Amino acid sequence: MVQQENICAETLQTAEEPRRKISARKRKTPAFLRNWSLYLLLLPTTVYLLIFCYVPILGSVVAFKDYNAFLGIWNSPWAASGGFQHFINFVTMPNFWNILGNTLVLSIASIIFNTILPVIFALFVNELRWDWSKKTVQVISYAPYFISTVVVVGMLFSFSSIETGVINKIITLFGGDPVNVMESKGAFAAVYVISGLWQGLGWWSIVYFGALSNVDKELHEAAVLDGAGRFRRIWHINLP
Repeated sequence: MVQQENICAETLQTAEEPRRKISARKRKTPAFLRNWSLYLLLLPTTVYLLIFCYVPILGSVVAFKDYNAFLGIWNSPWAASGGFQHFINFVTMPNFWNILGNTLVLSIASIIFNTILPVIFALFVNELRWDWSKKTVQVISYAPYFISTVVVVGMLFSFSSIETGVINKIITLFGGDPVNVMESKGAFAAVYVISGLWQGLGWWSIVYFGALSNVDKELHEAAVLDGAGRFRRIWHINLP
């Protein structure tokens, strides 16, 4: 018996030796050569990013030059003050703080509304009972994203026109005076944020729709058995 066990152990050891050699050879081979097919799949995306995302960054050098269209970016002379003259001129402008404040207000308002409202929109659309109504709302909300920003601005001017605009027609219908919304100082921030939200709301909510579709239905069933209502289930299951 002992002899048979020794023979079996030797046989197993002999059979494992080629595997050990192959695994040792694999360890010595660089990772790039072992996974060359995966790197090949990454190549098109890498080339795309380099050409359309990283190479254009080199054009930012124009901010440090006195750009001349006939000379081009690289042959144009450098600006004064070591290339920072344009930045100095901007910071020392009389209305610099107004420009900075308006930019911060618009950016913060856009970030807040464009982050919170798509989540709320996705939660409510997810609660629609009929699939056809859910898909219809999604398609309608996606559509504005594919409209050019130039077209959106043209639509705003058309809707807010004093003579023929829909907005002023509604205002005058209720006895108010026409308002030139697009030239109103106080209305600009609201028009900017709302128009951007209208254009991108459906598209930004796609990620949340995908997350909500993966919520385990058994969690909702268990919550219903425990007496949880719809809003409580939204708050404790869907939102997290």
